[in-house]
Amino acid sequence: MAEITIAQALAGSSILQGFTAMRSSQAQAEQYRVQAQAAKIKSDFEARQNDIAKKKEALDIEKNQVQILKDTKRQIANNIALGAASGFLRDNVLNSQILEEGIEEYLTGQANLNLLESSFSIMGEMIERQGIDEAAQAQAAAVNTENLGLVQAGGYLAQGYLNYRKYDTGTTKT
Repeated sequence: MAEITIAQALAGSSILQGFTAMRSSQAQAEQYRVQAQAAKIKSDFEARQNDIAKKKEALDIEKNQVQILKDTKRQIANNIALGAASGFLRDNVLNSQILEEGIEEYLTGQANLNLLESSFSIMGEMIERQGIDEAAQAQAAAVNTENLGLVQAGGYLAQGYLNYRKYDTGTTKT
């Protein structure tokens, strides 16, 4: 049976530590890669939620605009009927004022739609940028962790070699 020297045992231990360091860093790197995928999924989900919220708010504004136009049309028709029934249209002053107010409200809604589009677009870009940044950070962490594991493994192997050289006297047996 072959006898193992202390130097060989120390070298073997260092090799095992090096292997363990490499495997540990690979596992940690894989965890970071999963985090990168999760960041991408989260970013995509938030972007879809942002689009849904934008469409809902835009639809609400558009419904309000349609209602404004209906109300304005109804009021104008009412004023015309009242003017016709009374025999005069009050020189169309009232009609002009109602039209002006209705159009102003409608245009305000249009401006709100434009503002809504801009703000949700900015939010969408921010969500996308955040997702890209988080994924890039996780990928960089994965690479750095793997590299650190290799450096640690090399250190353990170097220490094992040095221990072997130091304790390999040929006389020490276990």
